[in-house]
Amino acid sequence: MTKSPSNSVSTEQPKVFLSYSHRDRRWADRLLTHFRAIADNVSVWSDAQEKVSVIA
Repeated sequence: MTKSPSNSVSTEQPKVFLSYSHRDRRWADRLLTHFRAIADNVSVWSDAQEKVSVIA
């Protein structure tokens, strides 16, 4: 969670965009597996369109 300028805590989900070289796809897939475990707490998108949750 981040604090806004008014010192209140934001409840917005953190958003992650995973960018990687396609030769590293195996490592990106491994990382995405870990993000799926916390999908309720973070929105993740990669250029392979593997959405863990939808970014609004």
